[in-house]
Amino acid sequence: MMTTTHSLDMQVYTKQRREAVESALEAILTKWEKDLRVPKVLAESMRYSLMSPGKRMRALLCIAACETVLHINNGAQSEKTDFNLLEQKIFEQVSALACSIEMIHAMSLIHDDLPCLDNDDMRRGQATNHVVFGEAMALLAGDALILRAIENIIEGTPASVSKDGVLEVIKELSIAAGAPGMVGGQVFDLVKDLDVKRIHDEKTGALIAFSLWSGARLATYDNRASATQEQLDGLRQFGFVLGLAFQIADDLLDINGSVEVIGKTPGKDAASDKVTWVSIFGEDGARAKLSQLMEQGENLLKDHNLKFAPLPVLSELLSFAITRSH
Repeated sequence: MMTTTHSLDMQVYTKQRREAVESALEAILTKWEKDLRVPKVLAESMRYSLMSPGKRMRALLCIAACETVLHINNGAQSEKTDFNLLEQKIFEQVSALACSIEMIHAMSLIHDDLPCLDNDDMRRGQATNHVVFGEAMALLAGDALILRAIENIIEGTPASVSKDGVLEVIKELSIAAGAPGMVGGQVFDLVKDLDVKRIHDEKTGALIAFSLWSGARLATYDNRASATQEQLDGLRQFGFVLGLAFQIADDLLDINGSVEVIGKTPGKDAASDKVTWVSIFGEDGARAKLSQLMEQGENLLKDHNLKFAPLPVLSELLSFAITRSH
């Protein structure tokens, strides 16, 4: 295994990749806005939510999974490789996919905030989409983002990536975002199902797990798929661990955070009698579960050949999900 003369700076690593994703999203939006078939107000509503300030966690996971399996299975290009830098050839493989994942995530936030569901008026530190554009336009913007996401993967994924891989990714995205995944999780949340893990796995974990799995699935080296089945399985399992950790941390922030810090209305879960990990197991139980998930996630990475010391980004992102304050 190669060594590197550079240590990973996570702030630099995430900043560069986040900026690359946002630059790619900006180019996509500009193209849409020039399409005279797209109503101007619809394009504005889509832009408002898609480009609102966010962590781009799911896009980062997609890119990180791609980078990780390529470096583990094929070796870095040089012993002086600086993993803080974004490798353009790797990014091109999953750029469209990462942007499409952000479109699906933006759709889910728009729809979740609607009065018929969570009825929230703040998201990412600004007024929610339906507050600005009205409920009907918000609903339509979310619908349009779903379909644009599929179109973007088909159109934007380079020809060097196998068509079979692209088709499999689209199928799995439809599952993760649909009735067995995010939509189903929202239903269980709506009817206050007491199986809180199922709610979190489907509503949050499904897209996070997909982000990791799909980034590795499209990773290509010398025109061949790079990830092994063992790694793909491990990344999917790791995604559900990370997704559950992220949601439990979110449940805790709803109790202890402020609108200035978390960017949305705190206390909404308790006020709406929402089923959360905290409401079922209490704050101590939630924190204990987070500790278990950190250990479980690290073991999954180790056991599925996903640990790469010079690029510990997957471990770092799990740690961030557990310890985050915003």
